[in-house]
Amino acid sequence: MQIKGLLTGNLKSVFVHSGYRSPTDVEREIKDYARMKKGEAYLQKVGENFWRLEFIIERKIFYEGKEHTYKQPTYFYIIPHGTIWEFHTKESGEVVRKVLSDGIIKFLPKLQHKFISPNRIISLVKKYEDRNELENFSAGRNYFTIIEKNPELKIKSDDVNLNLKSSPENIWYHYKKLIEQEVIGPLLLNAVRLTISASNESCTLWVNKSGVISQTKGTERIFHQVREYFLNEFKSEMKWEEYIPKIEPKITKDEERGLTYHTYTEIRKGRFFNIMLSKPLKENEYKNLKLLFTKNIEKSGFFGTIEQEIENSFSARTTDLKSGGEAIIIAKMGENNIKITPMPTATLRVIEGIYRTILEKLDVKAILKSPEGQ
Repeated sequence: MQIKGLLTGNLKSVFVHSGYRSPTDVEREIKDYARMKKGEAYLQKVGENFWRLEFIIERKIFYEGKEHTYKQPTYFYIIPHGTIWEFHTKESGEVVRKVLSDGIIKFLPKLQHKFISPNRIISLVKKYEDRNELENFSAGRNYFTIIEKNPELKIKSDDVNLNLKSSPENIWYHYKKLIEQEVIGPLLLNAVRLTISASNESCTLWVNKSGVISQTKGTERIFHQVREYFLNEFKSEMKWEEYIPKIEPKITKDEERGLTYHTYTEIRKGRFFNIMLSKPLKENEYKNLKLLFTKNIEKSGFFGTIEQEIENSFSARTTDLKSGGEAIIIAKMGENNIKITPMPTATLRVIEGIYRTILEKLDVKAILKSPEGQ
């Protein structure tokens, strides 16, 4: 079954990392979540690699002075692309947030939004530069300060909210100033809304860093072009899984002594990933980086331990709180690269999670480099 032409209307595709083999494997958990929310869920395989999810939610309305409850069916198509799953729908943004982002994806431990990096969003804008109209963009920076007092660790938030209202004729000027020229420092590009034109048709799209591509008006053909552009990028990234080490358990029996030994055999060696920073790590950034992946669980979603620290460099073993995947982070003050060595429990979502945390929490621009060519 082809996704093109399956739905009509304002379409959306939400891409997520998945640690499940098949949507069938999560049917029971989705139904459990639906019952917890006083709803219902039905999952049906409708193609070779295609599932339809009907999720019924409770809605409340006031009519003639009284509150009434009714059941509203919502529909999502799940298309696995290897370890990246796509939830395709024409439901409203409110329903997508409620049922998917704040619901199923948050509830299921092996699902997580795919991160669309600022560099990738900027590349999309440049790809259609000669035939697009930028209508809106969102960018920001979440600053925080670490205060250390033995034996306590205190974290002070310095959240900065920048609200910019730009007229249509000035939007490109502000985009170039704030995003490309960085007149107030590196801001994290969160989302863009742009209208892409081709021949006699056009399409307005909203692309969000949390793996969401949404058509707000216009032709579906251009929506699918952009969707396939990102999907091809995601598929090329999935090849990086070959650089994560893989082991398999091995059982050895000592019949003479009546003992059984459980060991592991390495069947694939891992290689490190590089995060290239736009500038060398300063002392405060070095300190923040170290604490982000060891003690500051609330801000990063990671926890861990320092394994070694000498001459302004450290090595830390960190664990993704949601998935349990592990990696070693190596950094040195004054250098502009951070090495990530994945452990056998790691997945690409762990590598990406470290990259996203560095972008969001450190005052730097950064690019994630695969081990290819290193």
